[in-house]
Amino acid sequence: MFHSHNGRRVIFAGWASAREMFANLTSERDQLRRELFERDRELEWTRRDLASAQQSVRELRDAITDMLAAKRAHETAKAELAALYRKHTIERAREAERDPTLPMQ
Repeated sequence: MFHSHNGRRVIFAGWASAREMFANLTSERDQLRRELFERDRELEWTRRDLASAQQSVRELRDAITDMLAAKRAHETAKAELAALYRKHTIERAREAERDPTLPMQ
């Protein structure tokens, strides 16, 4: 390095130094490309995992909906059965009423 006649510093780098810098930049570029490829691959895996998880959530939501519908149907059937038992019990009680004009046995 030396100073030019106007006082500016002038830097001389030899051909070997330039080739070394170029090789370093090329190596760094290649490394960054490999890292980018890895990130893209990881992103694709993550997207697949996310899609799979979303599908699982949809399936679980459908299963829960079906289970709730079955529970409501069960509760409705149970209430209808209780009403039928009450009706049957009342009918049996009416049939068993004794005729007040007949003597007790």
